[in-house]
Amino acid sequence: VVLIVMATVWIVLGIYWTTEHGKKTFSTMMLTMPLVGKMTKTYYLIKWAKYMRLMIWSWLDYLQTFRLLRGVLDVPAYQEMIENTMAGLQIGKTIYSSLENQTHLIYPNVAVMIKVWEETARLEDAMQNIINMYQEELDTSISQFSKLLEPIILIVMWVVVALVPSGIFGVVFAVMEDVGI
Repeated sequence: VVLIVMATVWIVLGIYWTTEHGKKTFSTMMLTMPLVGKMTKTYYLIKWAKYMRLMIWSWLDYLQTFRLLRGVLDVPAYQEMIENTMAGLQIGKTIYSSLENQTHLIYPNVAVMIKVWEETARLEDAMQNIINMYQEELDTSISQFSKLLEPIILIVMWVVVALVPSGIFGVVFAVMEDVGI
C-alpha cells in the first residue's frame, strides 16, 4: 500500500511539474530553499553571464541577445526577468535599469558591475568577471554542501543496510518457526 501511494504521488507530482504553474512553483521553491537556493541562483547567474558574454562577443545587439537568452534559460523566473529587460530595452532603458530590481535572481553587485561596464561599452568584460567571481563561489558552495550531505547519506545507507538484512532474516525466522525448526 505504501509503495502504491508513493508511486501515485510520484506520478502526480511528475505531471504537475510539467505544467506552467508547476514549473513556476518548482523554480520558486528551488530558489528559496536555504542551501540549494543560493547554489541554484549562482548557477543560473553563471549560465546567464556565459551565454550573454558569448552573444555580445558575437556582435548581437542587446535585444537579440535577450531574445536568445529567453530560450536558453528555461526557468520561468529568469524568463520573466528577461522579458522585463527586453521590454525596458525596447523603450530605451539600459540593461542595468531593467535588472536593478531583480535582486531575487541577480545579485545587486552584479547589476552594478553591469552598469559600470555598460557605460564603458565593455559589457563582455563584465560578464567574464561575473563568471570568474561566481564560479569560484559556486564551487565552494557545492563543496560545503557535499560535506554536509555526506553524513546524512551515510546514515540513510546505514539504515537501508540494517533494514534489508533484518527484513530477510525476519522472513526466514518466521518460515522456520512455522515449519517448527
